[in-house]
Amino acid sequence: MLLARLALGGRGLAVAPMLPPPPSSAERRKLLRDALRLTLWRATGSTGGWLVPEQVARKRAACGL
Repeated sequence: MLLARLALGGRGLAVAPMLPPPPSSAERRKLLRDALRLTLWRATGSTGGWLVPEQVARKRAACGL
């Protein structure tokens, strides 16, 4: 914001922040999932990968581990 105001304000243009659009229901589910995963990680030190071992194996194979 500061850089935009410095660059454009001197030219007579007004700069104001925009609010992002509200998240869709799918985005809300992802946000909730990520928040729960973070809470689990903070409480246990685990990301919960043991809950879905086939997905963990697929990700490790994709990374070459």
